[in-house]
Amino acid sequence: MDNNGEVSMTHSGVLHDKEGKAFVCVRFERKNEKNGIDEAEMRVPGGRVLKSAGFTDDEVHQMVDYLKENEEEIKKKAKEISSILHIFS
Repeated sequence: MDNNGEVSMTHSGVLHDKEGKAFVCVRFERKNEKNGIDEAEMRVPGGRVLKSAGFTDDEVHQMVDYLKENEEEIKKKAKEISSILHIFS
């Protein structure tokens, strides 16, 4: 992540909350000028913001919009990760 302001996105496999509902944890990161990291953590479905540091409100809203627009693809990829993880458990 030694790029100039580029944001990287990673996500978990399928996780489950206390009620058994499936979700995916999505994380956005970028290096900032202070040699630190801006980060935002969100949840799919819904794009709920769990935490955010260093991103503007507008940037966070753009991330939420991105998650909502790409929710099905993110969930599909998370299921693929979960399938692979089950092989090793």
